[in-house]
Amino acid sequence: APPPTTTTATTKKPAVPVDPLAAEKAAVESAKSSLSAATAEVGKAKKVLGDANIGFTKASDATSAADRKVVAAKKALITANDKLADAKAKESKGDMSALKEVESLAVKVGSARDSLKSSEKELSEAKDKQRAAGKVAADANSSFSKATKIEDNAKKNVSTATGKLSTAQKKLAENQKKEAERKKKAEKEAKEKAKKDAQAKAEKLKKDKKIEKKRKEEEAKKKAKADKKAKEIAAKKAQDVAKKEQELKKLANKKAELERAERDAAAKAKTLELVISKEKAELQKPVKK
Repeated sequence: APPPTTTTATTKKPAVPVDPLAAEKAAVESAKSSLSAATAEVGKAKKVLGDANIGFTKASDATSAADRKVVAAKKALITANDKLADAKAKESKGDMSALKEVESLAVKVGSARDSLKSSEKELSEAKDKQRAAGKVAADANSSFSKATKIEDNAKKNVSTATGKLSTAQKKLAENQKKEAERKKKAEKEAKEKAKKDAQAKAEKLKKDKKIEKKRKEEEAKKKAKADKKAKEIAAKKAQDVAKKEQELKKLANKKAELERAERDAAAKAKTLELVISKEKAELQKPVKK
């Protein structure tokens, strides 16, 4: 046998009263939470900006150093070229002792040229890094500005939400006093409105049925008229097609006649060419004596 079922009486829990200022209080808490988060983001953005500025300063210093190195390398190359030119001038005047000096200076010029090329490459790379660091710093500055603006707006939102809560608290007492009268009046108006709405609904339904009937009749008339017009248009198009087909047939016949005439003329021309060719051949034969 199945076990006996036992029923336990359930007691309803009392309804939790709704706080009429819950929205305003929640808005204040939300605004404060947003402000706290915004302030934290400002701190993070400030640190990122500081690191980015340090990186840009280092990249700028590296670029300046590389630029000075290029200037020094250019001066060294110019000096080496000038010395090589002087040595070649001595060599051209017959000074044989200048030969080794020319060879040595030529090596130095090549080394100076390589050094300049290397320095220019380093400068280019340093400028690329400086540009990249500048972009990072600019982005960080933009992020910091945005975070600051967000924090300012969050502070304004806290002030606004707090003000709204204060205003709501002042109005709450007045609203609670008037609530009973407003509720009674609303119930009366609701009953009167429901009665009027029911009457208006019945009248509207009757009117809508009448309008719908008239609309269907008009649509039927329009459809019949449109069908008739469509048939007339179709008949006219069929006549036009038949007429154009006849014209096309005539043109085709005429084209065939012209093509036959052209073929006949070509055949006659070919025959005539053969006759002329034979006659010319006869004329070229030697005359028998």
